[in-house]
Amino acid sequence: MLKADVVSVDKVAPNRFPQHYRNAAPTDAGADLIANAIAIASKIRNDDGSSAPLFTLGHLADQTRVNVRLLRKIVARRDEFAYRSFLLKKNGGNRGFRTISVPRSELKLVQRWISDQILSHQSKHAASTAYSPGSRLVDAVKPHLECRWLIKIDLTAFFDSVSERRVYEVFLKIGYQPLVAFELTRLCTQLSRETQWRSKHRWQNEKSRTYSVIGTYRNKRVGHLPQGAPTSPMLSNLIMRGFDEKMTELAKVCGFIYTRYADDIALSTRLQSSRAACESLIAAVYKLIGRFGLAPNLSKTKLASPNARKMLLGLLVDGPFPQLPKDFRKELRQHIHYIKKFGANEHALRRDFNSVSGMRNHLLGLAYFARQIDPVYGSAAIAELKSIDWPI
Repeated sequence: MLKADVVSVDKVAPNRFPQHYRNAAPTDAGADLIANAIAIASKIRNDDGSSAPLFTLGHLADQTRVNVRLLRKIVARRDEFAYRSFLLKKNGGNRGFRTISVPRSELKLVQRWISDQILSHQSKHAASTAYSPGSRLVDAVKPHLECRWLIKIDLTAFFDSVSERRVYEVFLKIGYQPLVAFELTRLCTQLSRETQWRSKHRWQNEKSRTYSVIGTYRNKRVGHLPQGAPTSPMLSNLIMRGFDEKMTELAKVCGFIYTRYADDIALSTRLQSSRAACESLIAAVYKLIGRFGLAPNLSKTKLASPNARKMLLGLLVDGPFPQLPKDFRKELRQHIHYIKKFGANEHALRRDFNSVSGMRNHLLGLAYFARQIDPVYGSAAIAELKSIDWPI
């Protein structure tokens, strides 16, 4: 395609209906060019949803009103300020830190457009219960209520383990041309200090599909999903769809129910089973995890037998309804008590919060979550927190 042709395609107004491209095309656009645009748009629209067609990086720049030179720089991995990274303390005591990478404002705008106009129109697997509009953690645990046996497996460094090669496959499958799919991939992934170096300028996925990048895009390092980008949650669900399918089949054969909430895998059954059978299932899951290029966090694998307390995603699932554990209620009650006794500033300092506003938002988040499970208790906690005279 000639450079002039690219400009002509970029000027065609965005619309998901192919006939629009024929009606809105510039008068000097060739018939072959318009036919090609319609063919590309039709393929994307008729795939798995109604994702917006894109013909070039310039087309994306036009849609998002972001400078195309900046986008090319990010795609070429030459923008050192594309992300601002910081460490965030993990929940649950001394569990270390996770790296959060926040995209710069222009890149975030582009990623939100990709998320809204492309990824949101694609279907994740039904067993995946996180990152969907309106999804609630309380609904994620409902399939496992009143289970006799419960298996919990955590995936190690989930987002960091999802390479840009798998992201590229997602955009190809949606229907985008290889170069556009590659550029979208680079806009949704990042390099980090831990990123591995590859021996070739091009990378190859498991299905032997290769894409040799143009000169300025060459890079021997393969990126991964950044935790903190608007596109990462939905991309991870689409990438894991094949894994979810295999896990659902495996669980069904063994008489179990399978769900996945981000990197938290849960398997449960109300049927009679045994510890040996559960351990055999865990071994099979580990093997499947490895086949998909991931790794389990062995220290977090838990097996709850019929007589054991069963906790999933922070909720009790022993009975017919999800319940808040006593530890949750106790912790929230203690926070409120000590804030009233010593003041918000002193309590934030004692409990290692970065700021009073951060502590307030954290506690309100817990209270709003509690209201989903126990409306009376949660509402009372929210009212009590809001009644505090916060020094902010």
